[in-house]
Amino acid sequence: MATLPARSIQTFNNLAKSFVSQFAANKVMKLEVTDLFDIKQSREESLKSYLAQFNNATIRVDDPDEKFFVKAFQKGMRVGPFSDVLALRRPTSMEEIRVWAKKHVEVEKDQAEHSVAEHTYSQKDTTWPDKVLACLDTGRDAFGKDWDEMILAETSRLGLS
Repeated sequence: MATLPARSIQTFNNLAKSFVSQFAANKVMKLEVTDLFDIKQSREESLKSYLAQFNNATIRVDDPDEKFFVKAFQKGMRVGPFSDVLALRRPTSMEEIRVWAKKHVEVEKDQAEHSVAEHTYSQKDTTWPDKVLACLDTGRDAFGKDWDEMILAETSRLGLS
């Protein structure tokens, strides 16, 4: 923490200058509307993340103009189902985009969860259907045991023979 030397402030002007120089770095940089056109949705970035990033930038624009926000948002989107929706519906406000995006965000989330579940399944032993078919063809289980012998052993164990 920076401290002022004792008796270094003689006037309010001295105090104001010291204050400004100390906290000038913390000032949020304002953006121009044209800066919004530099915001791009990355290849793996979700719609939810891109929308949040874009909304955070629009808050910092000095001279807000909704139609430029809409155009910049669309220009920064990667090609996909939601960009197609926007091209067809032609939104006039960011609020419209947010409303339409809500459903697409849910779909993206479901697809991501499904993808994780599918990946988990594919990591398991997926050769079991082949093993079952082989067992049916040979009359033996996956470990080579004869099914007839196993059935006889089980029925006698249960006292059914």
